[in-house]
Amino acid sequence: MLRPILLLLLCGLSSQKVIATLSTPALQSSASQSECNIKVNNKNIDYGQVSRWQLEKADGASGLLTHGKRIVAADVVCTTAKPLQISVEGRRNEYGNFLYGRKGTLKLSLISLTVNGEAALPDEITSPFPQKENLSMPQKIMPGDVIVVGKKNPVTQMTLQFEVEPLLTGSELNVPQRTENQGGFILTLRTSTP
Repeated sequence: MLRPILLLLLCGLSSQKVIATLSTPALQSSASQSECNIKVNNKNIDYGQVSRWQLEKADGASGLLTHGKRIVAADVVCTTAKPLQISVEGRRNEYGNFLYGRKGTLKLSLISLTVNGEAALPDEITSPFPQKENLSMPQKIMPGDVIVVGKKNPVTQMTLQFEVEPLLTGSELNVPQRTENQGGFILTLRTSTP
């Protein structure tokens, strides 16, 4: 069963002013509405208007600037316990990361997972990139990753917390006029068999 849960979109204007917002569209589903309900706590993140000089230097990323980190949580409640898969999709930049603007990166990390009221790690994260074997938090998420939860302990309630951080180079902000930067990702929830 397939259920797209949300599309997160970051928008921004670079150069003199930078504005970024995060929004989610209406939920669409091909699965039964009573099977699993999904709620997103943070449907909009508004960075406001800032100049290039008000952007922060990104931690551990030489020469990159950021609007700052924000947290987005998705809560899942199912009527019956079941294993789940959450696929994460989005536009890629030339390095395989989520695209932000023309060449920037939207850094996405899974920082917390709670399953049936207890802190947990994903059973696995499958990826089109080299297999992720060291499952610890935070876990960098790339386009095409699938987060698998509930193989051993089927899920009735789950909360995923993601940290979102748009990253730009200084040269991307050196433009003669305002430009719009966008980036985002889509989470799709699927039930699976153990």
